[in-house]
Amino acid sequence: MQHYIQISLDKMKKHCLLLLLIPLFAYCGNNDVNLDGIRFDSSERIRTRIGDTVQLKLEVPDGFNGTFSWGIDGREFSTEQNPELTFERYGTGVITVTVRSGGQSRTLSRLYFSAKAAEHQVIMYIPSWQPYRRQPWDKMTHLILCFGTINSDGSVNAADVRRVLTPAIRDAQNHGVHVLLAIGGGDALVEPGGVDYYGFTNAKRNPATRALAIQNLVKLVDEMNLCGIDVDYEHWDKSGVFNPDNAVRAHYLEIFVRELREALPERYLLTAAISQFMLQRGFFPETMHRHLDFVNLMIYDFRGPWNPNDIGPHSHWEFFTSFISQARQAGIPDHKIIPGVPFYGVRFWTDNNGIRRAEHIVYREIVRRNPAAAHVEHRWDFGADFGVVYFDGLPMIRRKTEFIMAQNLGGIMAWEITQDAAYTSDLSLLRAIDDVLRNTPNP
Repeated sequence: MQHYIQISLDKMKKHCLLLLLIPLFAYCGNNDVNLDGIRFDSSERIRTRIGDTVQLKLEVPDGFNGTFSWGIDGREFSTEQNPELTFERYGTGVITVTVRSGGQSRTLSRLYFSAKAAEHQVIMYIPSWQPYRRQPWDKMTHLILCFGTINSDGSVNAADVRRVLTPAIRDAQNHGVHVLLAIGGGDALVEPGGVDYYGFTNAKRNPATRALAIQNLVKLVDEMNLCGIDVDYEHWDKSGVFNPDNAVRAHYLEIFVRELREALPERYLLTAAISQFMLQRGFFPETMHRHLDFVNLMIYDFRGPWNPNDIGPHSHWEFFTSFISQARQAGIPDHKIIPGVPFYGVRFWTDNNGIRRAEHIVYREIVRRNPAAAHVEHRWDFGADFGVVYFDGLPMIRRKTEFIMAQNLGGIMAWEITQDAAYTSDLSLLRAIDDVLRNTPNP
């Protein structure tokens, strides 16, 4: 009896072992299932605009048999292998697809950025030398971070931008605002020996350092999750009216812009900020602007602290309209032309020694001193103690915005957002721009 029981137990053990092994044999026998071979046929970050449709694709092995579950921010939208997705809201998020086959499953994901769709672009520069504060994202389409510095050896320094403005990238893109990095700027550097130099100028002349600078910029755009680059080259020698080296600088700038456009993936933006000087001297030819998505016209600093005796407006109406006319004559398409306005003024006064002085003063400080100043076009006299300030008041900002819309230009730009009055205030220049854009019918 005991022997019989032992035989029965042995049989049961064998049967149980077989039952346990059957699923294992079945799994190992399904050699066609290889979910590790499935790949997204797209970039790591999908960039688009609200209302646009994107074709999503998966690379799967031949003869693959499985199911697909696509989701956006946790909401399923398709069970096809290669669905189309129309973005119904702007901002950032995650697209996922879960693939199932033979009892296995694998989930892949991609980050996405969907920008706001706008008839006219509203582009704001923001500096890294001011503390970062939340901005009125609903009133702008693009934010440009200032500045990335290109060194003579082709390296790129964006340490201050990273340190101060990294939160701005997240906040802006969560609200569908494109974020770009401006490179260059108006301030040259000075070596300890007193020699004036500008790394951008030196780097772009040499093919090796130019290629390295472009490589570093493309890498930086990807690392910082930016939407593109804004080229703000301002290093011109104005000691002579027709300094021959300026033409050389312009030549290499043209090459730099072309090669940067070729290196940047198509989904990234490439823009530039230009001065009237560049147009007047032929330093911004069609071969350059055809590579750009937008051209920001710096229509300010007609006058400034460099000449305290030349008293008057620095962003007056005639300057505004003539600069735009010159941009058109240079062949820049209307939809690429983004006229710029200043959120600052120039103060002129005479000191106690009878010497004329001039300095820049931000708009928020002008209206803090006297809120009534916001309602003039371009001039406010604060009296002998403080002097006269020339700036763009609310009427001038509205007039310029209305002109841009009437001419069906690409949009408006401002230098720079931190100089504005509080956007919750009726004195805000950005708020005035937004009011005109929202309430004026398109031509």
